Amino acid sequence: MSIRARVIILVILVVMGIMFISPSVQWYFLLPDETKNIAMSSLPQIKNYAQDQAQRDYTTMNDFVNNPSSGLAAAFGGFLTKVFEEKGQVNPVAFRSAVEGQYRDDILNIKNLRDLTLQLGLDLRGGLYASIAADFGALEKQIAEKNKGQENAATLQIDKDKVLQDVMERLLARLDEFGTVEPTIRRQIGTDTIIIELPGAADPERIKKVIMGKGRLNFHLVDEAGWNKFNEYFQQHPEWTPQFNTDFTVDVPAAVGLDPGSEVVGTYQKDKYGMDEFVKYIVIKSKPELSGEAITDARAEQNPQDRSAEVTFILGNYTDKDGTVVNGPDKFADLTGKNIGKYIAVVLDNKVMSYAGIREKIPNGQVRVTGQFSMQDAQDLAKVLRSGALPVPLEIRDVAAVGASAGEDTIAKGLNAMLIGAGLVLLFILIYYKGSGVFAAIALIFNIFLLLALLSVTRFTLSLTSLAGIVLTIGMAVDANVLINERMKEELRLGKSPKAAVKAGFDRAFWTILDSNVTTFIAGIVLAMFTKGSVQGFAFTLCIGIVTSFFSAIFVSRILFDFTTDVLKVKKLSISWRRFQ
Repeated sequence: MSIRARVIILVILVVMGIMFISPSVQWYFLLPDETKNIAMSSLPQIKNYAQDQAQRDYTTMNDFVNNPSSGLAAAFGGFLTKVFEEKGQVNPVAFRSAVEGQYRDDILNIKNLRDLTLQLGLDLRGGLYASIAADFGALEKQIAEKNKGQENAATLQIDKDKVLQDVMERLLARLDEFGTVEPTIRRQIGTDTIIIELPGAADPERIKKVIMGKGRLNFHLVDEAGWNKFNEYFQQHPEWTPQFNTDFTVDVPAAVGLDPGSEVVGTYQKDKYGMDEFVKYIVIKSKPELSGEAITDARAEQNPQDRSAEVTFILGNYTDKDGTVVNGPDKFADLTGKNIGKYIAVVLDNKVMSYAGIREKIPNGQVRVTGQFSMQDAQDLAKVLRSGALPVPLEIRDVAAVGASAGEDTIAKGLNAMLIGAGLVLLFILIYYKGSGVFAAIALIFNIFLLLALLSVTRFTLSLTSLAGIVLTIGMAVDANVLINERMKEELRLGKSPKAAVKAGFDRAFWTILDSNVTTFIAGIVLAMFTKGSVQGFAFTLCIGIVTSFFSAIFVSRILFDFTTDVLKVKKLSISWRRFQ
């Protein structure tokens, strides 16, 4: 491969590395702590922050209107042209909405930035740790029972990755209520175990209840007559404000005349913060017509005719509370056949996430829900349906409160250790190998850069042992360069030209370097596969470090030496304090 092609590859890697590592640099070194704390808050807290800031800026804007010479105009920029009414007065609604949106977008963008960074383990920041195992054996039995007697039952397979992803999304939504900092939920590599790390103080018993709680997803018929009665009473009594109970139902006066078998709940949709936002009250039948356990799959799609978003879900069999096996497709066909023209609601934990009119009987168990919603809305609804359809049994293996055993002081010491170690290694090779030591130093710096970039892109959680692995990698990284330089010195002693010595040195050292790295890599892989926790983190860091150090020594160093001999045409390599005859 030509030098030009190798340089192009190297430039591409550098650009990609900068892209991978820049979020971590921005998060840990450029953003102020106050901004990071807000971004790590729960969604309700972020919403309150944005609204408070909008109210503060509205007050400041009024001061500007009353005193135009105050110089406040520059603080609001383009907002000024958006929020004034024709009379020259500030439109409060437009102003607050515009400013709140700006603060919301800024904080949510920073929150998303954090997801792209190197994460700190609990030993560096403290918090609560939980290990959860998914019981796929029980899920297989549930699915087999659901599809008992169906012709295509034998073809059904469990997509474990998809199921675990659904579980993690559902747990993340539940845990967000704690409001300290954003929880970290990840799947343990190569297992069906989910690891939850909740930084900050949290009650372990409350965490257990949240994790093991099961969301109730059901289909209910809408009580249209009761709905009309409720709306009529609500309009005639504007002084009455319905209040939600803890189960998200509403107690109504007897004067409403609501049927005993019906209840008042709310309809919800995702707001701009991604939270459930109350839209309006609705009356549904208390008894569900079909359990969400009948759903075997759900996906958001685009209608090929009018390009509108829709949700399609597939029904199967499920076991009722009394142990009876219910044929989901047949029951839904009977339900829709008897209630054409009526509305059916998708209810999650007494919150109506969607409701739609029944146009015709649906006999095949494949249901399509259409409505005036965006593709994002459709994806959110499909996620709700899937999470209710695949409640894989979970078992809590371990829950423990972890103190910040290391914290900022240890992080600083770890960084100092890396810098001191790298500095001593660089100093040694620069003194011992002179000009060639400069090339080795450049390769070592690139190795550290590439290692951090790969750890960042894999969303790696950095712990104390991981820092030890990085420090060890720095010490090992120079070995390959030492072998290459010593081989080149041997070739120079034999009287070869610099170009020939470089070629022979790299060729002869290649297999020795490969053998030593492969053996260490195998040991690291074994550690990563058969250990857990901090030891696994150390092994993972070590394995990635071996790959990056091998690439840096063989590829990056070779480019530098070839450039010296082929382009600069040097007649003598600066590689030793001794003279070669």
